[in-house]
This record gives sequence, C-alpha cells and structure tokens, in this order.
Amino acid sequence: MKICRFKRVSSKLNILLINPQSPSFVKYQDKSIPIGLLYLASTLKKHGFGVKFIDVNNDVALGSDLPNLDKDEDFKQFFIGKYKSEIDEFKPDLIGVGCLFSGRFVKAAIISSALKQLYPNAPIVLGGIHPTIFPGEILRDFPCVDYIILGEGERSFLELVSAHFDNLESLKNIDGLAYRADGQIFINQKTKFIEELDDLPSPAFDMIDLKKYYFDTSKWYNPKKLPINIPLPILSSRSCPNQCNFCSMYLIHGKKFRQRSADNVVDEIEYLYNKYNHRYFSFMDDNLTFSKERIIKICEEIIRRRLNIQFDTPNGVSIKNFDKELLDLLVQAGLIRMCIAPESGSEYIRNQVIRKGLSEEKIYSFIDLVKDYPNLFVKAFFVIGFPEETLATLEDTYQMIKKIMPPLKQIAIFNAVPFPGTRLFNYSKDNNLLLVPTDNLHKSSYFSIYDQSDNVFIKPHDLEISEIVKFHQRVDDYIDSLKTNS
Repeated sequence: MKICRFKRVSSKLNILLINPQSPSFVKYQDKSIPIGLLYLASTLKKHGFGVKFIDVNNDVALGSDLPNLDKDEDFKQFFIGKYKSEIDEFKPDLIGVGCLFSGRFVKAAIISSALKQLYPNAPIVLGGIHPTIFPGEILRDFPCVDYIILGEGERSFLELVSAHFDNLESLKNIDGLAYRADGQIFINQKTKFIEELDDLPSPAFDMIDLKKYYFDTSKWYNPKKLPINIPLPILSSRSCPNQCNFCSMYLIHGKKFRQRSADNVVDEIEYLYNKYNHRYFSFMDDNLTFSKERIIKICEEIIRRRLNIQFDTPNGVSIKNFDKELLDLLVQAGLIRMCIAPESGSEYIRNQVIRKGLSEEKIYSFIDLVKDYPNLFVKAFFVIGFPEETLATLEDTYQMIKKIMPPLKQIAIFNAVPFPGTRLFNYSKDNNLLLVPTDNLHKSSYFSIYDQSDNVFIKPHDLEISEIVKFHQRVDDYIDSLKTNS
C-alpha cells in the first residue's frame, strides 16, 4: 500500500507537531534536527493538512537567559507563556507530541497536559520509542493523551486523522495504534511497515529556520575545511536485521531492512546542498552499509554529481561486508567520520550473548584496512555489564581496545541498558538482576543516563558493580596515557 492511496479527510484540518525539551543532563551544544517529526510534517502537508511545527528543545537550547526549567510547574508556565499565542492563532484540530527517547517523556507529558487544558477538543497523539514501549501504561495514567502511534508514524498517523474525524469505528483497523474506547484501552500491535520508502516526501526542512540550529562546530574534525554548522540528518534506510539483544529499535522500524534507492537519497542531499548551501550530513541509519551494492551506488552518485560534501555515520555501520573498494568509495564521496560497534572484545559476549554475528577476525581486518586512511576518523562503541559479563570478558574487551587504539581515534564505552521489549530486559528481569525498580518505568528516565560509568542498570551474575566502574576508569587511564605519549 502506498501513502498516496490513503483516504484524505474531507475538510482541511490543522495539525500541530511538537518536539519536547530534553532533560538537563543532555548537553545542548550538539543540537539535533528532529527528522522523524519532519518526515511526519511533510507527509501531512502532502495530503493537504495545515501543519505547524514547534521545536521546544531547540528553542530552549537557544535561550541563554531562560529560568531553570527542571521543575515541572516552571516548565509548564514557560511553555504556555512562550507558545500559547501562536498556537491560539493556528487553531489546532489535532496535536502530535514526539518523544524520541525516554528522557523526554516527562516534558512530553507536561506539554500534553497543558495543551489538553487549553484545547480540550483537540486530540493529543504521542509517538516515539518511549510511548511505543509503554502504550498501555501511558494511556492508563495520563488521561491527557488520547492516542499513541506505535513505531514509524507516517502511515498510521494519516489513518488516525481520518478515523478520528470521519469514522471512529475504523480505529480498530489501524495498524500500530493504541487508544481508549468505552473506558477500555486497546492496543493494535505494529505489524506493517512502509516498504516503498521512495514514496515518502523528504523531511520538511522548509518548516524550520535552519540557522537557528547552528552551533559552534569550529573544533569538529573537518579535513576538507568546509562549513559544518549543523549536521543535516539523512535517513536512507530503516531497520537493522541483526537484532542485538539490547536493541529496541526494531519496535520502531521493524525487523526487516528497508531502503531508499540511491537516486532518491542523493536527490535529497543535492536539494539540501543547493537550497541551503549545506555541505555536512549525517546518515542516521541503523545499518547504513547492510546492502553493499546500494551504498556503493549512493557513493558513485555523489561523486558523479560532483557534490563537495562531508558526512558521518553516528549510529554505527556494519563492517561485515567492508573491503577496500567500499571504503575507497565512501571516503571519495565524503566520509570523514564513522562509528563501528564491536560491542565487546569477548567472542562469547559479542556473538553468543549479544548475537552480533561479528568475528574477531573481521574486526581486526577492518582495523588493518583503516590504517591506509589517515584522514578518516573512526570511533568504536563498546557495551559492558551484561548479565554474563565476568572479569575475563572485561579483560578481553580491554585487550581489544589496546589493539585498536590507535589506529582508531576514539572509543566510547556504555553500560548495558535493559530497555523494555528487548531480550536483555526480559532475561535481567526474570533473573532478578535489574538494579532499577520496574514499577512505573513509563514515568521515569532511568535508562536515559547510560553514558556515565556509575550508572549501572544490571547486576551481572559473577561481577560486582564496583568492578564495572573500575573498568571504566582503567580504560580512561589508558586513553589518557596515549594522549600523554603522543
């Protein structure tokens, strides 16, 4: 089914989309553009709806003289005071609130509550990974929320608008929708995902003032000396078929890898290149290089069109199918920063526990390969603290880090996060290994602070928490020694 076949509501409706503020522990200097909401905005505009987009997160990041907004009531009053007049003028018929990750849910709930009081006749719809994980609990405890979209939203949101205003009985037929009816909560599980990604309109960058997202990138790695300003996000595919035990993204994008064509992707880059004179892009794919043939075509098309750009891959790429031909093309097309995810130096943790399906031999062959690309900045992600972690498996990770630093430029070590809906969460809960209360997880942001060594969420079977914290320090000391000796 293609997007263009969906039923259009008979009269034009105004739909307000809001991107909430991140919590204060998230640093704002690296501001981000909410590509998911911009995809939704462009889809709604394509179908004739009036759309207004408010990015609270970016507005707060811009404000140097704002009060402390950590207190709920202070944030509520700030939100109403800043946005009420322009929302009044827009007269929304329906309101969509995004919740990209769990840390934003508290602010998303405050916004939803405030808007429900101000505009009681406008249904409020939540979307994003957090509402997708906890649809029933949120509808139960937050009466201000009327609907929750599960997973990718372009198709379901359109069907929801049509159903709400034209035929409420058809709500039961919408894939990936949670709602209330007759005092009960109904959850239609997400089973269908958009196959024809080329049919989706490009994100609605025209709805934002791009310059308001700029921040100081003067210290960023920039071998071509091109302007960066803000990395423009490009989502060229959806999903990753690897299904690592700690990853919950399959709830949003499904388990099947779906991709845009090379021409479609590069058309979008070229449009942004010409319209905004933009030269830096970030591929936000879960697995950009899953299809070697497609990424080669994307690179060849960038080169053929002589687009003088730089780009990075912040979410990591699969290195299983990497070879010199592919890396040559990526670098020639503009790749300057990439992230890889060995996850663990332990073959047992990496492949039997995480189920990464990545051999140690392939990791080291890739490391040998990148030695020939001195202008390529490569960062590696590691995850520690799984239930099966031991001192021996941590030592395997430490030894791998020593072997890859250098030529790799940077590493990041995260503590394993047992997101609900993952195999890791189920195992940890069943074995009483969780170090956070499982009641009311939908109201909390426990799992949002995962990049600090003392924030440990799981007690491994045969490892003390203090040993995980010590391992972080050990790696930090090693990295510091490399800097001292360089």
